[in-house]
Amino acid sequence: MNFGDIFVPALMVFILCYGLVKKVDIVNVFCEGATENLKIAVGLIPMLILLMTAVGMFTSSGAADIIAKLLRPVTTFLGFPEECIPLAIVRPISGSGALACLETILSSVSLTATADVWQAF
Repeated sequence: MNFGDIFVPALMVFILCYGLVKKVDIVNVFCEGATENLKIAVGLIPMLILLMTAVGMFTSSGAADIIAKLLRPVTTFLGFPEECIPLAIVRPISGSGALACLETILSSVSLTATADVWQAF
């Protein structure tokens, strides 16, 4: 048995026992917390939509490719694969946008090119 397998159930039992000892209405406190977190999640939805739209526009407009072409001499000198430049540009802005870039990279790069890169090491 792993420590992680028992940690979460033990934490739940500890919280329930602590609440019983302190005579806290556990269900009411749980519902208040869930309501507050739901309000936060609903407030984040417009920002997430804006961010995903902006990253989509950035990559679809070709701006990422233009920046990648400008950075290509530097990244080639450093040994950074040119296919990964758009990923490196988008990743600090959006993790989901970076996953979309990664999917594009994985679908466009052949396995032989990847094997050639690994053989160089």
